[in-house]
Amino acid sequence: MSLLGEAWILQPRTHARGNVAVGLGVKAPTGSHTIESKFYTAAGPIEFPAEQTIQPGDGGWAILLQAQGFRQVTERAHLYAFGSYMASPKARTDTEWRPNTGEYWSVPDVYSARLGGAFSVWPDQGLTVSLGGRVDGIPVHDLLGGGDEYTIKRSAYVAFADPGMSLTRGRGTLTVSVPYRVMVDRQKSLYEQRTNGLNAGGFARYLVFASYSHRL
Repeated sequence: MSLLGEAWILQPRTHARGNVAVGLGVKAPTGSHTIESKFYTAAGPIEFPAEQTIQPGDGGWAILLQAQGFRQVTERAHLYAFGSYMASPKARTDTEWRPNTGEYWSVPDVYSARLGGAFSVWPDQGLTVSLGGRVDGIPVHDLLGGGDEYTIKRSAYVAFADPGMSLTRGRGTLTVSVPYRVMVDRQKSLYEQRTNGLNAGGFARYLVFASYSHRL
């Protein structure tokens, strides 16, 4: 669960053609990071916490930093930009990445950025389409917390082509986007650099995001 406050830098009533908003918040460790799955050993399968990348949570609190902005370029077209960074002050979880190794998962920082344009194709019906680029990643070096040299971290960044659409009816807006992966850079963490290893990790071919908002 996350709680985020956001404010426009410029007065929205007098800057309807372009504005920038900044946000600050906190993420609580509400999602479990210890859900078990099958782990296969030489003696057979055992129950053991699943890979951190598919867990609902990471076991730590985090500070949320966010900024976004837009600029109207024609009557129907806008440019947009968005960036977020989740800084985790906790170095590691209490969950080993493999049984009896004494090596634990990191509580990593996470970042995301989007840049693109949106076009109102059917203004009377509130239909807008968008196309841009998206980058999501886990940095090699955490901003806070430390522990990068001895914790297990899936450091990487993934770039997506990011098409989307939104439909506004009255005070409600439905937004859907389907980012499609175009590039992956699987960066070695400091632990992997020190041990000359590279941990495996899968990356989704595409993502699906859907949201609905209602203006009061």
